[in-house]
Amino acid sequence: MCATGTGEEGLTYVEANCDPEKQKWLQARAEGLQSFQDNQVWEVVSTPINASTVQYSSRQFLCPDVLR
Repeated sequence: MCATGTGEEGLTYVEANCDPEKQKWLQARAEGLQSFQDNQVWEVVSTPINASTVQYSSRQFLCPDVLR
């Protein structure tokens, strides 16, 4: 069973991904990211030669019910 957020700060990514209204959350997230792109909020740059990137597993963001 997925937990639901009860705090004032909203849902975590995992909680939102497990929520029955997941599609509404995904739509809002997509609109927010599109707004960033439309307003040129960030600039994509190449990784410097001497830098490393953060690695993650997409499994850590899945609903716990999916992982069973």
